Amino acid sequence: WINGPAGAGKTVLLCGKMIQLAQSDKENKIVLLRFTGKGNNSQLNQRALDKANVQYEEMIAVTIYDNEAASYSQLGELISDKESQVIIINMIDYNGNFELIT
Repeated sequence: WINGPAGAGKTVLLCGKMIQLAQSDKENKIVLLRFTGKGNNSQLNQRALDKANVQYEEMIAVTIYDNEAASYSQLGELISDKESQVIIINMIDYNGNFELIT
């Protein structure tokens, strides 16, 4: 987890690390779990990855009341099946579990 006050550079640090990992080995797969909300800097991630020519894909995970273990298993399978090197998962938390919208 990256934690800190607004303006501390959390998003910039994270974008730099994702790009570094992606460029160091084309076999690396980077997964960013991002909780949605006001001011979540989603465009900053996208612009940085585009500028570095790093292929990425976004998915949305919505929380629901359901079997949590099955949801995590489903998430792992979907990530494994993606061809993109960076997967950005936007988490929308309602009830502590999630359902994937791809």
